[in-house]
Amino acid sequence: MSDANLNENITLLGYRENLYNYLKYSDCYICSSKSEGLSTTVIESIILDISIISTDCGGWI
Repeated sequence: MSDANLNENITLLGYRENLYNYLKYSDCYICSSKSEGLSTTVIESIILDISIISTDCGGWI
């Protein structure tokens, strides 16, 4: 990431019990799952009108 100078713009938080408090202030949601299809967090991102970046792993999106 240091080549793109994004260190001050991207924060990896790790596991959180309740994502909503972070998601509602996000510009984009990244779902990098290898096997999970349409996750609850992707649905929440759609409801909050947040852009989604996701791997191709099934679901209806």
